[in-house]
Amino acid sequence: MPDKNHIFSAILSLVYLQKMQIEQEFTNIYQYQRELFKEIVGTFIANSIKDNDHLLPKFVGEINT
Repeated sequence: MPDKNHIFSAILSLVYLQKMQIEQEFTNIYQYQRELFKEIVGTFIANSIKDNDHLLPKFVGEINT
């Protein structure tokens, strides 16, 4: 269920940004989208990486070729 909530929130945010642009509250929508998504993606990565240490590469010494 949380996945559907995140998708809904993302769509709602996009609609809100488009509405603000139409009302000409700002002219560069991409700046606001970039700042918004940087925080969202950073939070997603931080939360999804927990308890997934088995996905990280394990280096075992050097290999000479």
